[in-house]
Amino acid sequence: FFFFFFFFFFCGAVAGQGNQVVVSGANTTAVNFPAGGCTYNWVNDTPGIGLAASGSGNIGSFKAVNTGTTPITATIMAGADPGGTAYIGIAGTSSFDAIDIQTGSLLGSTFTLGNAYGIAVGKSGFHPGSLVYETNPDQGNFMMFSGAPALTQLATQMISTGPRGVAFGPAAADRAYVTSGNGNTVWVINTVLSVVNNEISVGSSPYGVAVSPDGSLLYVANYGANSVSVVNTFTNSITATIPVGVNPFGVCISQDGSKVYVTNYGSNNVSVIDASTNKVVSTIAVGANPLGVAITPAGNLVYVSNFNDATVSVIDAIGNKLKTTINVGEKPNGIVVNPDGTKAYVVNQGSNSIAVISTGTNGIVSTIKTAPGPFAFGNFIDWGQTPCNPVQFTITVNPTAAAPPTITTSAASGTISACAGTASSSPQIQQFTVPMYSALI
Repeated sequence: FFFFFFFFFFCGAVAGQGNQVVVSGANTTAVNFPAGGCTYNWVNDTPGIGLAASGSGNIGSFKAVNTGTTPITATIMAGADPGGTAYIGIAGTSSFDAIDIQTGSLLGSTFTLGNAYGIAVGKSGFHPGSLVYETNPDQGNFMMFSGAPALTQLATQMISTGPRGVAFGPAAADRAYVTSGNGNTVWVINTVLSVVNNEISVGSSPYGVAVSPDGSLLYVANYGANSVSVVNTFTNSITATIPVGVNPFGVCISQDGSKVYVTNYGSNNVSVIDASTNKVVSTIAVGANPLGVAITPAGNLVYVSNFNDATVSVIDAIGNKLKTTINVGEKPNGIVVNPDGTKAYVVNQGSNSIAVISTGTNGIVSTIKTAPGPFAFGNFIDWGQTPCNPVQFTITVNPTAAAPPTITTSAASGTISACAGTASSSPQIQQFTVPMYSALI
C-alpha cells in the first residue's frame, strides 16, 4: 500500500563568527571556536578554496586558493553534536518508537491508534520537556505524547477527516497546526488542553505544513489544488494563495523567513517561493516523487528526499540549482537537518533505516537500523542539549589581481617625415611618432 507524506522544518538560532576575505595565495586567519568544553565539528561547502570538506576542532591558517576570475565564497558551519531522539512510526503495526540517534538504541516504544504519518517535536509553555504530536489518518485522530523514554500518552483527539501534517508554533504561543487531508482545513490546536481551537479553510487535500520562524505565518501545501496557502496566524485568515507544481507535499522555510521550498510530488520538482512577494522565483528539477525537504541553518543547502528514486537531491540554495544527488535507502521520506547544519537525517521506509548524511561531503557517514517500515514526516527529531552554540561564517577568496601591462617601444630610426603637436620652445627638441607595442606578462 502507499503512504502519503509531508515534511516541515523549523530552524534554530546559529551564532555568527567573523567572516574573512582574502586573495588567492594569501594565508587565512586561524579560526578558534568558543571555549566551553565542546569539540566543534565543522563542514565546508566549498573545499576548492583549500580547506577540507569537514573536520573537527579549531581551523588553522591555510593558503587560500582561487584559480578562477571571480570571487569564491565558502560557508562553514560548526557545532558540537548534541545527539537527540528520533521518533518514527512503524508501518502496519501501530508501533511508535523512540531511537537514540548517536547509539542507535531503542529508548522506548508505544502504540498509536493507527499508523503514524505526521510527526512533530516541539515545546509548550505549560508542559515541561518536549512534546511529540503524531497523526493517524487511517483512524482519524492525532495523539500527544511526552518525550522519551517515558512516551506517556497525554491526549488523543478524534478527527474524522484524515489528519496528515503537523507543526508546532513558538512555545510561548501554545499552538500546533494539523492539516486535514480529506477536509480541506487546518486545525489550530491548543497544546495546553490538546483541543481544537479553530479551523482554517485552505485548498484541496492539504498535507505539508510549516510555521515561519517568527510564528506569524503558516504555509500549507495543498496536494489536490497545486497551491500553497499562506495563513496569518494572528487572524487565522488566508493572506495569499500561490500556484506551485503538481501535488505539493513538503514545506520548508529558511531560518530568516525569506524563502519557502515546496516539494511537488507529481511534477518531480521543487518550487522556490520569495516570501516577501509570495511568488515562485525558481523551479528546480529533482528526483522521482519528492516528499520531504529540509534546509541548513545557513540557508545555503536544501535537502530533498525522492520517494521513488531512493535518492536525496541536494540543492544549491544560493544559485537555485541542483548541486548533487545522494543514493540512500529505498523509499526515503522524512528528512531533517541538525541545528548546527553539519548533518541531515533521512528515514528510509523500504530499507528499514535512517541514513545520516554529512552536509560537508554530501556522503552517508552512518546508518541507523530501525524496525521494518519506518516513516516519520515532519520535525521528527528532538535534539539534545549542548552548552556550545552552533557557529557559522564565510571565507571569500578573491582571484589574484592581474599584473599591469608592460609597454615596449622600438628604437627610433629612419627619417622624420612628420611632426605632431605644436613647435617646441626649444629648437633642440622635436616631437615625432614612434610605434609602440604592449604585452601582458
